[in-house]
Amino acid sequence: MSSSKSDCESISSSASFSPSHSSEDHPETSAIRQALSGHSSDGKTIQYMDRRRRNNEAAKRCRANRRAVFEYRSRRVQLLENENEQLKEEIAKLKREVEQFKSLLTTQSTTDSQ
Repeated sequence: MSSSKSDCESISSSASFSPSHSSEDHPETSAIRQALSGHSSDGKTIQYMDRRRRNNEAAKRCRANRRAVFEYRSRRVQLLENENEQLKEEIAKLKREVEQFKSLLTTQSTTDSQ
């Protein structure tokens, strides 16, 4: 995922839920109340409810996708950490082998020169 905000992470600046703001401060809130109370035309209420349903479904998919990506990355991190440990052990083993061969060569070169 990129560091920029995705559709499911963007937050409307006008959607404040602080108790100091009344519904009159936000036209969206009053439109919601009007649509739900039936003061609006029936077509607009159905349209609003359909929009809300689709938004809820999209939010649910977004949360599920985010959760799946997090779980995938967590498993991937664990696998890479395990692989990293194995590679470090192999490096240490190979370094010991190199030292043994150097020691063997040094021993052989001193015995050959005598």
